[in-house]
Amino acid sequence: MRCRDSLETMKLMRKPARMIQTFNDRYPLVGPAFWISSVQYFITQIVVAHAWTNHYSLSRNTISDLGNTVCGVYSGRFVCSPLHSWMNASFVVLGLALDIPRAFRYYTILSGLIALIALLLFYTHTYLGLGQGGMERLTAHPQTIWLIVFGIYISANHFRRSAKN
Repeated sequence: MRCRDSLETMKLMRKPARMIQTFNDRYPLVGPAFWISSVQYFITQIVVAHAWTNHYSLSRNTISDLGNTVCGVYSGRFVCSPLHSWMNASFVVLGLALDIPRAFRYYTILSGLIALIALLLFYTHTYLGLGQGGMERLTAHPQTIWLIVFGIYISANHFRRSAKN
């Protein structure tokens, strides 16, 4: 009985891999698109933060400060992002990439739980020494990192199989 249960479990485990392979065959550029759209988000944060005339702090400032369109004092800190349009465009590109199939279920669930717990801590102003900006990043970055890993996986899998044919 145990052996049969193990075989059934193995069949179920192979199904997502076949689904990814079929999806990848139909849409070979999706992997690179996920990877590029996710990496651009991190690069854009760095570029936009460096464009600030006052100091942008990873621990005190939030990611959304980078996309703020109006200069002013918010939550006790001066925010003025001269490249806010770049950051807002980056948010849109990343948001489009987030609408993807659920192939990596375990990491999806794990990163979602981490982000949810971090969001609750952020909401209650419990920053665990990370500061407001650091906790916000812990809320936002797990899914973006997931997109990078998924994009690399799909790209590598596609190009590896293309080379065999």
